Amino acid sequence: MAYRGRVERMIVPKETDLDAAVADTWEWAPLYPIMVHKCTFIYSEATDAAIATPGVVSLDHTPSGAARVEKATYTAEVSQSIGTEKELTTLVPFAVATGDKLHFEHKTQQTATEVGQGYFMLYYEPITDHNIG
Repeated sequence: MAYRGRVERMIVPKETDLDAAVADTWEWAPLYPIMVHKCTFIYSEATDAAIATPGVVSLDHTPSGAARVEKATYTAEVSQSIGTEKELTTLVPFAVATGDKLHFEHKTQQTATEVGQGYFMLYYEPITDHNIG
């Protein structure tokens, strides 16, 4: 397959509060096929030097008509400052077809004094019809 070779970035337009109840932060169904290369979590609020229970976020993929699959996770770390960008681990680049969904999930509630908040950033490559060879 031939791709455009241009990786684009998208920040998820909803903040994830790590001490809030666990739930999907945001869901996205791309209008065209994409190749996901990387997903990160960017802190918008600092975390404390002591975290009793670290928060966990994940990127999940639901192919059209199939079961939801976890693709990558990140466990919050102590003493993270505002603007720190951390990559979700275990992500192997994968294709997302039209009709599939991506879920940006807050999996585990964090407990600490300064609990932290942040945004997901997705790095992906559009795969348009004229780029598939």
